[in-house]
Amino acid sequence: MRVSDEECELCEYATLLASKGLFLEARAILDGLRLEYGVLSPEAQTLRAQILPEAGEGGLEASVAPRPGAEESDVPCPACGLPMVEHEQAFEKDWLLCPACSLLMARTPPGLVRALDRGEAAGAMQPGHALVHRREYTFCRRFIDGMGLREVLNYGVGWSLVPEALRAQGVDAVGCDLWRPLIEQRKRELGEECFFHRDELPDRRFALISAFEVFEHFTDPMKDVGVLVRHLAESGAIVGSTDFWHGGLLSAHPSREPWYWKHGVHVTAWTWQSMRNIADRFNLGVRFFRGDFDEHSSKCFFVLFRGDAFAAYLDALPKVLPEVYGMSLPLSVGVAQGS
Repeated sequence: MRVSDEECELCEYATLLASKGLFLEARAILDGLRLEYGVLSPEAQTLRAQILPEAGEGGLEASVAPRPGAEESDVPCPACGLPMVEHEQAFEKDWLLCPACSLLMARTPPGLVRALDRGEAAGAMQPGHALVHRREYTFCRRFIDGMGLREVLNYGVGWSLVPEALRAQGVDAVGCDLWRPLIEQRKRELGEECFFHRDELPDRRFALISAFEVFEHFTDPMKDVGVLVRHLAESGAIVGSTDFWHGGLLSAHPSREPWYWKHGVHVTAWTWQSMRNIADRFNLGVRFFRGDFDEHSSKCFFVLFRGDAFAAYLDALPKVLPEVYGMSLPLSVGVAQGS
């Protein structure tokens, strides 16, 4: 899809959101477009000017430039190696910005790094109808059905019901996480060869790797994304979602869910630019999508991929994907949980 088509489609979606009175959501899309392309089309500029009285600037400008007077930190960017600068203190975290690749990260003291490396005890422990399951399942099925894939790695999947649902349909789905007690329980549920710790994954490659609500946990993007790439087939895709940052102060981010960045282990905020940078470093292509829902204004669905078949398939998809939360899992389940 050409850039002009992408901008036009997302601008139309922002117009639709604004017509519903969802001004923050509309502005988040427009600010993301301005970051991506440097300048908005005349139509998008007009729309942004119209909604600002309702959405408000809120201290946010769509720029990833360092704040005036920002001091250089003692932390190199883990993605590109250049010095990061102090950005802001928000949500009980000290945020640093890389001016070169626009990665925004919280300082991660050794104790937090150890906690992140142990994983979460209750990840995705939600009722079977919850969007945390439906979102990942819908995306996996889109690629499985659209490209005839049969091998899937569900990475950082926690207690999610997705591996079980896919395996029940004949898909070779393998789960992966960090929390040891969770892994042992999931092995008992799904089978010894169906769920693994990240560091004990078998030496095999998958055409599809799902990593939903995972990238915001990465403290070392080159290392963490490298794990995924090592298990990606020569023609394959890594699909996921996270809340993207659109520039300015994270504390003034246009989101209905400010709690997202209050989460103790959400430490990395991506932009289109920073994810393009990490994709380039691994010789991957990248595409970005939004879902056709009214809220979650900062939620971005991304696909890191390689291979002409995936490029062609992704370019044929609309930039605003329909019913991303709409597909129910074919299981009679209550709550995903361990013993």
